[in-house]
Amino acid sequence: VDLRALISNAVDTFLPDFEAKQCKIITKLNYQCSACDPLRIIQCLNILFDNALKYSTSETLLVKNGVMGNYNFIIVQDEGPGIPEELQGALFQPFQRGKYAKQINPEGCGLGLSVVKAIMRAHGGNVSYSLTQENGSIFKLSWPV
Repeated sequence: VDLRALISNAVDTFLPDFEAKQCKIITKLNYQCSACDPLRIIQCLNILFDNALKYSTSETLLVKNGVMGNYNFIIVQDEGPGIPEELQGALFQPFQRGKYAKQINPEGCGLGLSVVKAIMRAHGGNVSYSLTQENGSIFKLSWPV
């Protein structure tokens, strides 16, 4: 699969929603041929983009891809607010939602990120979360080349 084209299509699908929220999407996409299930990678991106729309107050979303060592990666990064440290340990467990998430989206059930983790594990990879120095969120999908 051409990851640049796959990611571009996923971004294009969400572009009107991000524009309505006055959020700019910056893409740093490289041509990258990858062995993966394209529908499942799109599903992961849809979950991450949907979460960014619901929970982030960021005016910018960065999406980039590449290869590091023997792993493909896709990064989705916003400018905040980040996820509190006390919630990060259970972030990818089903039915886990923080107080802020429940206030913003009371109808959510906390399954999205656990689905992302399961998809990445099925690819022999993983999903990780970290905070930027400015308290933004970085989600990184990775799986073997």
